[in-house]
Amino acid sequence: MWLSGVNRQVQEKYWKLIKENDWNKYKLVPQEGKGVDSIVEHILVEEPDFSDLDALTQQIETGTLKFIQDLESFLSKHSL
Repeated sequence: MWLSGVNRQVQEKYWKLIKENDWNKYKLVPQEGKGVDSIVEHILVEEPDFSDLDALTQQIETGTLKFIQDLESFLSKHSL
């Protein structure tokens, strides 16, 4: 799972906002080089168990909702 910006300028603004506020809940992706599209990344399930798809789906859903909640909480406290 990852967060990106609508364009490079927006991506850079949010990357700096996260960096300058030392928010380290998720991995901040270095913005060096061409083709970097993400700002922060998070692995939802380290070792997915495909033999239990219902449990895996629940893990992915729970992790996704937590990721969104954490980002919304951070952004509501730190405006651009």
